[in-house]
Amino acid sequence: MLMRDVAAGTPFLQLYFLYVLVVLYLLTPFLRLVVRHATHRMQGAFAAVLLGLGALDQVLASQSRA
Repeated sequence: MLMRDVAAGTPFLQLYFLYVLVVLYLLTPFLRLVVRHATHRMQGAFAAVLLGLGALDQVLASQSRA
């Protein structure tokens, strides 16, 4: 049953943190390069863009539920 659900793509929402860990694992080398080679101003801009994308995601998610 479990293997069939996994193969069918049935989400296990109580284990969402595993998906988050995989994404962080994949993004960490890129983020390390950004932090190491970017100026302080570029790091601030990068953080602002990421925060903006997060806010936009929340707005779009709340709009789709309404």
